[in-house]
Amino acid sequence: EEAGVVDFALVDFGVMFRFIEMEEVLQPAVAAYKGWVKLLELRRDPNILLYFSNILQKPVWDNEDFATYFEGHWETWEWDKDSQSVRLRPPEEKLAQMLNSGKDAAGISSVIAGAKEELCRLPLHAAVRALALLATAAPDVAGLDITRTIDRISGQKKLLSSMGSILAAATQGGERALPLNDLLDVADLIAAVGGPSS
Repeated sequence: EEAGVVDFALVDFGVMFRFIEMEEVLQPAVAAYKGWVKLLELRRDPNILLYFSNILQKPVWDNEDFATYFEGHWETWEWDKDSQSVRLRPPEEKLAQMLNSGKDAAGISSVIAGAKEELCRLPLHAAVRALALLATAAPDVAGLDITRTIDRISGQKKLLSSMGSILAAATQGGERALPLNDLLDVADLIAAVGGPSS
């Protein structure tokens, strides 16, 4: 048997609130507005005021600090500088942002492998970009990187099995037609990722 070390800390329940992070306060506050919220309103939110005064023990950030925070966490937040408003990205949009920022098949595969039901609601443009990167990925013929190979196969399988739902959403359940060239391009990418059919 291998020996191990377990590290933990006991924290007084009265002190635990000091460990709350900004995201844990901002997400529910913004989600309560159901869409875009003006920064002026957000800065007046009682939970945010309490967080800054009781936890951080600092004055509430100014608009520039909030803007910097939201721009730095672009996967979670969409910041509109002109209207000084922010909104929480839905999971499928957050996934699309992560896929669109991916540089190679390994990164894309890892993101897709970790995705859940939001993959079925992924915007078509993000799915097509992911398919294109996965289609050009060279398989690891030497088998040197098992994790990457498993992620790539898992990502390919998950994305291919979600394409029906993604296309249905893009066509609004068949009510909207996609250009034939686009459909043929998607079919070619699916074939390239899925491999030759037998």
